[in-house]
Amino acid sequence: MEPFFGISHEEMHVLMEEDNLNLAGICERFGFDPENLLETLKASYAPWIDQATESGLISASEADVWSEKIADALRSRIYWQG
Repeated sequence: MEPFFGISHEEMHVLMEEDNLNLAGICERFGFDPENLLETLKASYAPWIDQATESGLISASEADVWSEKIADALRSRIYWQG
């Protein structure tokens, strides 16, 4: 797996723990807009939602609900204040 931002998973956790940064803070440290991370992560779930809709497992309106729930969960992780 290719490292995110050019750092290892362990290095990311050091930034989170020692510098008290959340994922948004790490994005900003490396000059990226945290909303770009959110959009990228949301897009990674879209094929699964599309497949579930196309196969009839969920309706189009349920797909919208799932998309929003996923976005909310990802947003919470990116901007988490703990």
